[in-house]
Amino acid sequence: MLPMYMLQFAAGGIMYRLGVPWDNAADVRDYCRMMLVTAVLIAVSSHLESVCVNLGYTKCATFNSFITGLGVDVACTYFFIFSWGWGIHGAALAQIVVQLSRTLVWVAMIYYFGLSRKIFFVLVGGE
Repeated sequence: MLPMYMLQFAAGGIMYRLGVPWDNAADVRDYCRMMLVTAVLIAVSSHLESVCVNLGYTKCATFNSFITGLGVDVACTYFFIFSWGWGIHGAALAQIVVQLSRTLVWVAMIYYFGLSRKIFFVLVGGE
């Protein structure tokens, strides 16, 4: 995955050298760099989701997707892109906020259902 992350850092320069105008290439550069944060948050969120689903909390996955997908994603996209006119930066920030909220909802559910000891700590006598 490291080569893909490095390509995201170089995306603006690559696009510019391929003939894309600098204004567009700079937007691509900024968007790709901001999406690196989203990639890390997706990795954490998807692992927490897998753990919760495998422990039998499948309805939590539906709840989290509904709240963060419908609520947070639509609201952030509307405000960041359309209302406040942030354009490409707003789209990237909306994705960061959505993934951060997904991760926070997973952590909240883990502590609400008392799963933190099962997930984060090695039990004595466990494998």
